Amino acid sequence: MTAARRTARACRITAAVLAITAALLAYQHWAYSLPGVVGAGVFLGIADSYRRDEQRHRARHARLEHAARADKQLLPFDDARRGLDLGCCETWWTSCGFQHDSTCPMQQRSAA
Repeated sequence: MTAARRTARACRITAAVLAITAALLAYQHWAYSLPGVVGAGVFLGIADSYRRDEQRHRARHARLEHAARADKQLLPFDDARRGLDLGCCETWWTSCGFQHDSTCPMQQRSAA
C-alpha cells in the first residue's frame, strides 16, 4: 500500500469518527453536530484528493511502462551492444566493418 492510499484511508476513518460523533451530539442539539459534519466533509475531500493523486500516479506509471516496452521492441540495444563489442580494430571502425588491420585476429576469420 502506498503512502497516498494510507493517508486517504486515515482521512476516511477520521471522517467516519467525526460523522458518528456528530450524529451522537445531534441528540443534544443540532448545532453541536456542525463541527463534526464540517470536519468529516473536509477529511473526505482530502481523502478524495489523495485518491485522485494515486490514480494519476498509477496512470503515469502505466504509460511509462508501455513506452518502455515500445522502446525495447523498436530499439534492440542488446544487439547493438553485442555488435560494438565485436568491433576489433581501428581500420574496421573507420571502414564501416569492411576491412581489418593486418595484425587483427578477426582478419583471418573474415577472409575465410
